This record gives sequence, structure tokens and C-alpha cells, in this order.
Amino acid sequence: MNAHHLIFVYGTLKRNERYHRLIRSSRFITTATTAPRYRLYDSGLYPCLVHDPAGVSVVGEIFRIEAAKLSLIDDLENVPFDFVRESIDLNDFPERVEAYFYQHEVSCYPECGTEWSSRSRKAYLSNLIEVAPLLPCPNSFRRPKK
Repeated sequence: MNAHHLIFVYGTLKRNERYHRLIRSSRFITTATTAPRYRLYDSGLYPCLVHDPAGVSVVGEIFRIEAAKLSLIDDLENVPFDFVRESIDLNDFPERVEAYFYQHEVSCYPECGTEWSSRSRKAYLSNLIEVAPLLPCPNSFRRPKK
């Protein structure tokens, strides 16, 4: 087993985001974009990355993360109930990289475009006249964390 994993982060684990502190000691490699086979949705608290053959190129950051730290991130992402960690195709990056993919219905969530940030989400919400809380889509079942 590798002592380190390359992880593509696209949401709350990115630099200057809410949970970056969990990987702050990990080595930042580069900003990267995916092949155009994915989409990002905003669940209200965090972005959800899903596979989509007609998708877009998502912008994120690659970090080299210690294997021991992955269990902490897996817990944050509620693997395997809400997210799974699997390989992702990146543009112009030859090494194997993993990302966290959302496992539930996303049709009721707004699309984020190519990039998510807490700042852009706040701007989006401030432009809405009436903001309803974003809840899990019907047919999505979140299992409680252990």
C-alpha cells in the first residue's frame, strides 16, 4: 500500500475552505481540471461531484495525502454511505488521482458549473429573493455516521 495518495479536492477541503485544516499539513501539488466527464452540484452544505458522460471540466486542487490521514477524510465524507473515493480522470496530469464521488440523487440540487467555493455559494444565495434550505433530494437516504 502506498504511504501517500494523490487526492483531487473540489470543495470544503480546498485551500481557504472550511475543512482544509484537515489536510493543511499535506503537500499541495497543483491546481487541476478534470476531463469533461463530471458535474458539481451544491447540496447546501458542500458540493457533490458525480459522473456525467456529457459533463464539464471541474476545477480543483491535488494534494499528496498520507494514507493514515485518509481515514479521517473518509469519515468526514461519510464513506461509503454518502461518498466513495475512486479514480478521477484529469487533464494533463499523468499520475493516478482519486476523488470523492457523491452517491445519492442530485436532480434537486443546483449545478455549480466548473468550480465550487463557499464565497461563490454565498453570493449566489444572497441574490435569491427567498432562500429555502437545501435538503437531501427525495429518494436520498443518508445513513448516520458511526
